[in-house]
Amino acid sequence: TRINLSLSALGNVISALVDKHASHIPYRDSKLTRLLQDSLGGNANTLMIATVGPADYAYEETLSTLRYANRAKNIQNRPRINEDPTNAMLREFQEEIRRLRQELEEKDEVLRSLDSGTSTAWAAKAMGYREQQMDMGHQERQELKRQLDVLQG
Repeated sequence: TRINLSLSALGNVISALVDKHASHIPYRDSKLTRLLQDSLGGNANTLMIATVGPADYAYEETLSTLRYANRAKNIQNRPRINEDPTNAMLREFQEEIRRLRQELEEKDEVLRSLDSGTSTAWAAKAMGYREQQMDMGHQERQELKRQLDVLQG
């Protein structure tokens, strides 16, 4: 029957997906495997439910089903989020802008503490190099602002 042919084709696809050396996956062998192509070897998480019966007369069928499910369990998909490349780039730029702003805030805080003469341990240690660090801090701040302007522009 056609359903058995489709299940047989599905078994062949599963075997090919599990085999690391398979050069061809026979998705086109049945309509069922064509429908399940994205779920089996594509960009998706897939769940397979194997139903088995406890009756003696169903032993062979149950064993076959469990073998089938065990092969399917060994399929290794690596799903990832489908994302438009433009949106991915925008997201990366937004993360970079957020990181640069945070870095800029940290540099401003260091400069404020040096200007106010705060006696925290790290500020006290830096007082000997106050002129040099303030100049370096201002330069870094200007560079971060320039990078932020470039990313926003």
